[in-house]
Amino acid sequence: MLTWRGLGGLLGVVLALNGHAGVFPERPLTMVIGYAAGGSTDVQGRVLAEVLAEQLGQPVTVSNLPGAGGAVAASMLASSTEQGYVFQYGISSTISISPLLAPASYNLDSFTYVAGLSLVWEENKVSS
Repeated sequence: MLTWRGLGGLLGVVLALNGHAGVFPERPLTMVIGYAAGGSTDVQGRVLAEVLAEQLGQPVTVSNLPGAGGAVAASMLASSTEQGYVFQYGISSTISISPLLAPASYNLDSFTYVAGLSLVWEENKVSS
């Protein structure tokens, strides 16, 4: 069985960061994924988007911006004026390591860390 650990914590952090838990979100959210549609990161992100939409009561639109190992999406996010309504789903090295290896229009301080999320595969074992 595939389970999402920390999802409740993610929702709590998102709501707490805004400071208006009763109001946020007032409008739809956008999840930016820095990889092509149909890949494993995209599939995981779309499942998360459905869960978030159900829990938050607002649609979560997935926007794929592939390129440069997720750096294209990170660059768009860094320049976004939609504070709190656009967020990126993907690997952390795009934000933490990539700007150290090649010129980028963003750095680690361009972002606010919200939460980490892990997927864990658990097998049900039947003893005989």
